[in-house]
Amino acid sequence: YKKTQTINVNQSVDVGRMAKSSMHRWATRAIADKPISMLQIADGDGVNASPSLPVSMMATHYGISRAADYIGIIAIDPATTITVTAPDGTDKGTFSLARHASAKALAPYTYKYTDGASVAAGTRISCSNPCFMIYDDEGPGADRDETIMMGFTP
Repeated sequence: YKKTQTINVNQSVDVGRMAKSSMHRWATRAIADKPISMLQIADGDGVNASPSLPVSMMATHYGISRAADYIGIIAIDPATTITVTAPDGTDKGTFSLARHASAKALAPYTYKYTDGASVAAGTRISCSNPCFMIYDDEGPGADRDETIMMGFTP
């Protein structure tokens, strides 16, 4: 989100509809002086919504259990890289997260990973610094919306 806004209890901020192709531009980070909650109501083509997690719940290792259209990776450390490993153990590469040129100084860094048309079930991603990840599943029987990924830090 590109602006700073002060809100009072029981108010909300709607950042508007965002296409998955613009995740890099609109990744949102909230910093508050009191406990808050944030909810992402997906992109409207399915039924999911996912909460934003506190920094303490970010992790460095993730795996995806089903095929996905893409994996969205978000981190707050500017030096964060991800390493992607295919289900068969093949190294798919190491990628750097970046922040949109117009982003505010505290905005998160992002990367949208896809391996051609999709990401195979069993793909593993490790981050050099704690990250937050979501995936979008578009295949047969999928709910066609963003889903939070749970990871771990060894």
